[in-house]
Amino acid sequence: YLLKAIAVTGENGDIFYQADSYAILNYMYTKQGDITNATEAAYAYLKAMEISGTRAEIAMAASILGDNYYALGKTTEALKYYKISLEGAIEGGMMNEQITYSTEIGDICTEVGKYPEALEYYNSALKAAVDVKDDKLLADIHHGIGNLYRLLGDYRASLQNYKLAETEYKSVGNQVDLAKLFTNTGKVYTALQQYDQATKSFASAKELYDGLNNKLSMIGYYNGLEQLNIATGNWKSAYNNYKI
Repeated sequence: YLLKAIAVTGENGDIFYQADSYAILNYMYTKQGDITNATEAAYAYLKAMEISGTRAEIAMAASILGDNYYALGKTTEALKYYKISLEGAIEGGMMNEQITYSTEIGDICTEVGKYPEALEYYNSALKAAVDVKDDKLLADIHHGIGNLYRLLGDYRASLQNYKLAETEYKSVGNQVDLAKLFTNTGKVYTALQQYDQATKSFASAKELYDGLNNKLSMIGYYNGLEQLNIATGNWKSAYNNYKI
């Protein structure tokens, strides 16, 4: 029915409703785990919005396409469309979206090793978030900055930002990201050879993950725990974590 609706609205020149149909199609494919077809639908959605949508709607469509490319592991394409989203959010005066997109760009830049660029986007997001006073947005920024400094080996700065993120995540009850945060904190303590602290951090993460019942999100946890077990010579546990 959706494909028929797209064809009919296209024939009638009704681009706005055609865009809506592509958006729904993207959602359906994403729910089914078919990210390849979802990406095609999201691209068509963006193109339709570029003709009929507002700057805010174009920014949202570009963000959806960026999400899909990131899910496919195509970070270059994801960055491209997140930056389009950010431009649209700035032009449209959408402060929360500016912060979100800047943080997402910072996260990907960190992931691919573009550390100076990542810090630039994080700082931009942080400056804007202070005025918005949204703890979830602030927590995501501090978590991202903490990850950046962890990868750079500046563990003091990493822990400082993780501590801020912990307080902010707790204030909004964000259990999923808090579990990820405890995992990353455990990795820092492992690198510092503070193994008791690392064990406590991983235990806190495990407690939250058990309540969430989401094994897929625990991949980072098991990788971090494996690193700790290797560092402490617990080879059997390290091997078991590797198998998981």
